[in-house]
Amino acid sequence: MSHYQSNTYVLQADEVIVSISEKGNDLGGSSTFGSSSGGDSKSMTESFVSTFSDIVQASDALTDVFEISQTTPTNLGNFMYDYIKASATNLGAQSPHTIADTVAKAVDVHFETVIPAAIVKVFANTAAKYLQSEGRLNPTNAASLAASYADALTEIAKQNVKQDNPESKLKALMDGFEKFLTSVDLLVADKGQTIASAFANEVKLAGLEFRKGGNSYAIN
Repeated sequence: MSHYQSNTYVLQADEVIVSISEKGNDLGGSSTFGSSSGGDSKSMTESFVSTFSDIVQASDALTDVFEISQTTPTNLGNFMYDYIKASATNLGAQSPHTIADTVAKAVDVHFETVIPAAIVKVFANTAAKYLQSEGRLNPTNAASLAASYADALTEIAKQNVKQDNPESKLKALMDGFEKFLTSVDLLVADKGQTIASAFANEVKLAGLEFRKGGNSYAIN
């Protein structure tokens, strides 16, 4: 049993709505995100991520919500575990701890420290590749969808982030991600494992990239 079940953070189940389902396990935990090798798919996701990152850098509210560098990877992993497990339980998933462990363990294993711009890339790439895998991302809407994600997160951050409560930023990041996926009708139960596996993969990639050139992860 994972140590993430220590429940370092206690959240109300009705406050979290990450969609989780054991059906995702039929995918064998392998992510279909970014599986297309076509240049168009890559350019679409890059456009989404680039647009989102630019908006974050230009926004005080978004720069602030992603400034979680004082959070340790262990605390971030514990928070992610509790958030996802609570939402899975709320939805009646059979094994909510399994999907929660997928993300939490990736954070603990691959992050030596929490770098704000790495977190930006993880969330943006996960969203973009999920949209692409579902056939919802194309060259004409990539930038506008990224802006919609930024708008959703901005609204959540302005309403809920409290400067004396660092955990409020972590919750805002998750709530904003959910709000955006809900707005495009993609926060669905049977994609829970897929989303979590993809998120974990982006954590791994971000961790590797940081080790190769850490300075590239500074939010300007």
